[in-house]
Amino acid sequence: MRALCHELEVHQIELEMQNEELKRLQSELIASEEKYRDLYEFAPIGYFTLESSGKIRDANLTGASLLGTERAHLVNNRFQAYLDQGSLLDFDAFCRRVMESKAKQTKEFRLNGMGRNGKVHLWVLTEARAIQDGVHHGFRMAIIDITERKRTDEALKKRTEELVLAKEAAEAATETKAAFLANMSHELRTPMNAVIGFTSLLLDDALNSEQEEFIEGIREGGEALLAIINDILDFSRMEKEVELECQQFSLTQCIDESLDLVAVQASSKCLNLSSTIKWGTPNTIIGDHGRLRQILVNLLANAVKFTDIGDVSLTVSSKADDCGRQILFRITDTGIGIPHDKIDEIFEPFNQVERTISRKRDGVGLGLAISKQLVKLMGGKIWAESVPGQGSTFSFTIQAVTVPGKRGDFGKTKKDATIEGNPQRKSLRLLVAEDNPSNQKILVEMLKRLGYKPDAVADGREVLQALERQDYDLVLMDIRMPEMDGITATREIRKIWPDNGPKIIAITAYALEGDREKFLDADMDDYISKPIQKKELEAVLMKYEWPLQGKA
Repeated sequence: MRALCHELEVHQIELEMQNEELKRLQSELIASEEKYRDLYEFAPIGYFTLESSGKIRDANLTGASLLGTERAHLVNNRFQAYLDQGSLLDFDAFCRRVMESKAKQTKEFRLNGMGRNGKVHLWVLTEARAIQDGVHHGFRMAIIDITERKRTDEALKKRTEELVLAKEAAEAATETKAAFLANMSHELRTPMNAVIGFTSLLLDDALNSEQEEFIEGIREGGEALLAIINDILDFSRMEKEVELECQQFSLTQCIDESLDLVAVQASSKCLNLSSTIKWGTPNTIIGDHGRLRQILVNLLANAVKFTDIGDVSLTVSSKADDCGRQILFRITDTGIGIPHDKIDEIFEPFNQVERTISRKRDGVGLGLAISKQLVKLMGGKIWAESVPGQGSTFSFTIQAVTVPGKRGDFGKTKKDATIEGNPQRKSLRLLVAEDNPSNQKILVEMLKRLGYKPDAVADGREVLQALERQDYDLVLMDIRMPEMDGITATREIRKIWPDNGPKIIAITAYALEGDREKFLDADMDDYISKPIQKKELEAVLMKYEWPLQGKA
């Protein structure tokens, strides 16, 4: 009996302990449910339980707030009632996708309610997954307010569109300016061709000293004006990406050519003009011969211009670096120098050392700006040092690839002992197409003095008519002509005579970047810009002279 009582007591204690454990577990469950409910109710994300049709079975406080209503008003209403009209069809499709897939589905929608803080037409990011509780089929859905993000995206999109429009407007303005400059080039170079052409022809004739002096003055004035035109056009090119040539050439010859181009001006002022190429400097390099010569001529001409007594010297040296070879050029003069407060400004466009109305030296202040841009394109830098009243030194570097053990022979031309009146040239059949009477007369006269007997016409239609009457080996084709321009005439010639048509050389007063390529793409064979120089005309014709003679 005592044992039975003991057993009952032990059992009673175990029951009490189990009851205590059950109460503890129930208490923890209630606390956990309250915690979950608090998280559910006060989370910054809206939570919904919906039937497959979109009917709301439950929602948390945040969800009701986002929809701009009380939670009690949501239950048994369809979620679609709170969507913007444009989102309705998308939401119905979204519901079908959720119910058909076990994976989470995501979509952005626009709400029609007021939302928190009185916001109107909120954007929300929606995520949903299907559930099945044995009685109802539906899905749970979470929504996050992304209105500010959408506004930021829209603002960014609008700003991007504005920038694109601004870029397009800038490009259009650049194209318009390029077209204007091309036209300006044509309008200025056409009369300049007449001025320089006629004076060059007159200087070939026997003149007395006074006549020669006057005509030489006209020619020098024309060439000075042409140099200004070239500077303005060159500067305009720099606003676009300029492509440098990459060819092998003789550095020594490039330097000699540059010195030759300023030798007359230096001699007229009795200046000593000299150059020194230090040991180890390569003779043959790969780069842009014409652009390097342009930089050197700009700097040498500047030195001569601002030096009245003394010397102008060019020193060239080089050193190896990681990119190949760095070549250093130094142009030193004994001229007027540059004030210290102007030294940082001289490479800016349109900047001039002499700005007073009584200044003695001409120029538009573009040479150094152009040189700076070209040096930068060549991978180098340019700088100046000066002592006012004592002179200046302009230095620049370029990166160049050298050709070891090989000398360049660029620029060398074979001399023809019978240039004037060459009887072989008289057999070549040349046709000049030029509408401007003065320019036509100059070109015809130059060709005659080179030994040719050219015919001349005034526009593209007359070129076609002339080719119908007889064969010509080569046509010197002006680009801008009435009735039919030079490019159109060239295309017609290539269509009518695809295999045995004449060589065609473009002659134009246009002189912008890419013009040469444009004319060559139009099936022309070569290009000469106005004003036409007799030596340049002769050099171009010589490229085609011997093959044409062989064909004849």
